[in-house]
Amino acid sequence: MKRILRLLMYAILGAITGLSVSAIAVRNDGFRMDEIYFWIGIAALLLSIIMIVVSIYMYRTLMTVSGDYTKYMDMDAYDIYRYNKFNDLQVANTFSLISAAIAVAILIVLETSLILVAAAGIVYLFTVWLAIKSSGIMRKLYPDRDLPKAGDKDYAEKLLAASDEGERHIILNGLYKSYNLMQVALFTGIILLIFYSIITGESQIFSIILIGVIMIISQLKYSLEIREK
Repeated sequence: MKRILRLLMYAILGAITGLSVSAIAVRNDGFRMDEIYFWIGIAALLLSIIMIVVSIYMYRTLMTVSGDYTKYMDMDAYDIYRYNKFNDLQVANTFSLISAAIAVAILIVLETSLILVAAAGIVYLFTVWLAIKSSGIMRKLYPDRDLPKAGDKDYAEKLLAASDEGERHIILNGLYKSYNLMQVALFTGIILLIFYSIITGESQIFSIILIGVIMIISQLKYSLEIREK
């Protein structure tokens, strides 16, 4: 899974680089940027479909092993297996969900054919259903624990309450690192949007303001949550 994630990250970085180069070319030869966005939307849709297939495969494999793990491994190995595989499944679901959302957004904004928009919409709805269904698998993987349902409004609090000290440390450490990475990524996004605006002449002021507001709200929320009471 790490290799897949690494390849996807390289693909995303390559897409950003390619988009920047294409944007420069657009200004030089008059090529329409909408055509580039269209193919990005198609690529995102195809990526979503691929990740859906990967998610379904992971889900079925995990369910098969969890049905009677003694056929495949001992209890200690199974603890590691189900924990890591569930995380891999969540990553695959996130990729498929976000990719489908990007595809829908691009195809709607470009006002492409209704068939393409409908296809992207169906794929997106399927990814939402798959993400919800996959979230519920945790209760089957850990039947001995009082884990919350996927739609529970206090899901995060109940999940932490059902976890032991070691698991809480891992979860909180991961969330803190993810939060810091997200802040850096959003700030980098602002810088890229500035350069994109300069290169293409297409104003991204609204996007820059929106990302900035999200960063501020995120920091305020974090500060309020960790504040001593």
